[in-house]
Amino acid sequence: MLEKCPVCGWKPITGSICPNCNSDLAPVLRALEEPRLRYQEGVHALEQGRLDEAVEILSSALAEDPRLVEARVALGQVYSRKGWPREAISQYDTALELDPSRAEVRRSRDEALEALRRAEAEERRPAARPRWLVVALPSVAFAAGLAVMALVRPAPPPASTSPPPAAAPVVTPAPALSAPQPQGVPYTLRRGDSLWKVARRAYGQAALWPRIQQSNPQLQQPHALRVGEQILLYPVTIAPQAIK
Repeated sequence: MLEKCPVCGWKPITGSICPNCNSDLAPVLRALEEPRLRYQEGVHALEQGRLDEAVEILSSALAEDPRLVEARVALGQVYSRKGWPREAISQYDTALELDPSRAEVRRSRDEALEALRRAEAEERRPAARPRWLVVALPSVAFAAGLAVMALVRPAPPPASTSPPPAAAPVVTPAPALSAPQPQGVPYTLRRGDSLWKVARRAYGQAALWPRIQQSNPQLQQPHALRVGEQILLYPVTIAPQAIK
């Protein structure tokens, strides 16, 4: 429902015809309703467990209406189920900026933050063992070498009257050539674009959209792209199934 007529400013508007200027407001109402219809479709995909499809649909809805709080909350839920707590927290933070009264969103954010802390702790835990081995293994190897040297004493070489062999010439290796850096292909964002759509067209895998954001630091809000902005698309050398 419109708050006021976009043609003459009359309010309130209770139907599809302005009572003041008789303008047909049905096209405007349909345009406003489209993001909400996409949101409902994305929620249905989430309930069916089709998480990748839900991300694409909800991202498309937010590209049309970045202030649609419900779509941001649903997208945060999808990210949490996919095991992406950092992306989920970003969506919950934006939703709370738009509507700070949503206590359930704050609880969901706290859960995602706790999941992120657990994941970071898991990443740090196995890294402590190699550092311990780096310190311990050289000492063990040195002690073993001393024991072997004590048991095996080679006989001294016989004296020789022949002159020592000439030293081999020192060959300086040629400097290694650095691999050429991949060049990014410029791409201009169009209306209705999302990073998911661009990744699917460029790489054949919509789930590779975080690579585009990493290569373009100016994309602070990947779900609120500016039409006409130019980004760079770099080649992806990692298999899509290895991306988490």
